[in-house]
Amino acid sequence: MKIAGIIAEYNPFHNGHARHIEQTRLQTGAESVICLMSGSFVQRGEPAFMDKFARARAALEAGADMVLELPVIYSLQAARYFALGGVRIFNALGVVSVLSFGREGEELPEMRPDLSERLKEGKSFPAAAFKRAQPNDMLAAEYLRAMQETDSAMEIFWLKRRGAHDSGEADSALGIRKAIRSGRAPFDALPEPSARALRGQLALNRAPWQEEELFRLISARARAMSAEQLKSILGADEGLEYRLKRAAEEARGLEELINLVKTKRYTRARVCRFLMCVLLGAEKEHALLANGQPPYIRCLGVRREKKDLLSLCAQAGALPFYTSGARLKREGGELFNLERRASDIYELLLPAPGRGGRDMTEGLIVL
Repeated sequence: MKIAGIIAEYNPFHNGHARHIEQTRLQTGAESVICLMSGSFVQRGEPAFMDKFARARAALEAGADMVLELPVIYSLQAARYFALGGVRIFNALGVVSVLSFGREGEELPEMRPDLSERLKEGKSFPAAAFKRAQPNDMLAAEYLRAMQETDSAMEIFWLKRRGAHDSGEADSALGIRKAIRSGRAPFDALPEPSARALRGQLALNRAPWQEEELFRLISARARAMSAEQLKSILGADEGLEYRLKRAAEEARGLEELINLVKTKRYTRARVCRFLMCVLLGAEKEHALLANGQPPYIRCLGVRREKKDLLSLCAQAGALPFYTSGARLKREGGELFNLERRASDIYELLLPAPGRGGRDMTEGLIVL
């Protein structure tokens, strides 16, 4: 059985995502498409627009055969480690033969022969490694790098995006999020299952997350922690913890807090990811635990006609494969404790705060 894998966030799942799954299946001949999706927090350094269970269900209804969860220790890191975590999970799953991703350019970047010299010059990996790489191709470049570093046996399939990734254009994920926050509802940019899920979450006051609540929780954490304690948080490098400590005493809103911390050295994205790690208590020790090999793989949902994928993944994989949060509570260790904490804090950020413990009580989604 040929199985393709996609690493994504579906924040929210839009027409471009549906096209990606459809074209992956069509052009690779894959019988199944497994999607590895960020959970409660995403790589931009913010909470997901909808909770992970609603997004996983929408993805399954819109074309995915199985949805796995990308652990938050990877989803809240820079592109290099986001990609590396995803590739390692697919490598360990043991059934994915094709990695599929989108990119902006007309052709796959060509690797430069003088990579080491260009890295020494201080260039970023995408700029150092590839000819003709465009700015929004960073994740594509990092997927290729991760596959090379892990000696992955997966083949590559890439699809040219229509419009730049999270560009702010009306039909991009960022454009959709902005439109909803401004009172518009661009449901025509979403496939019907995703539009239905979003309408439901909005009606229940479960989306979008509240900026004021996020600011208060982050500020409370930052003010309560010493600079030495902040230094243990993932992303606290080059004195970032001191800038946050000072900014948390002054800022009166989330945007002001971010602007007080960021500089040319500390980009907005880097600062936002650091703030989320402070909020969740995601420490450098957590990243060390995840370094080299994720400790487990969690399945959020599967289509009923593809339930044979469950036994296939459980038997072929190099890591424990879980469909139950209750079992993970006993066996998932510190990284699953972090995941539970992320889900519980996420619920507090919603317009109508939700209950904790959903990672324990939500069963496997089967459609």
